[in-house]
Amino acid sequence: MIIYAFQLKAVLRCFVQTAQLSILSIWIHMAEACSSPFDEVSPFDVDLHAELDRNIWAASASLNNENMGQVPVEKSSKTIENIE
Repeated sequence: MIIYAFQLKAVLRCFVQTAQLSILSIWIHMAEACSSPFDEVSPFDVDLHAELDRNIWAASASLNNENMGQVPVEKSSKTIENIE
């Protein structure tokens, strides 16, 4: 019974060390991926020019669609000076 307890401790210690090394490796990989998101080297990087173009186009399209349902207001030629 005592032998099994020592073996179990050894297996658990090995598992914990493996998990710690795995987490450390993942953190290092993510630190490299997130170090500079705009240099367009890795597949995680952002194409800033394309992203800004897309956002500007979406904003202008939504503003254009917002104004589509409104009736244009005609300017009246009546002013205070013309009434008298």
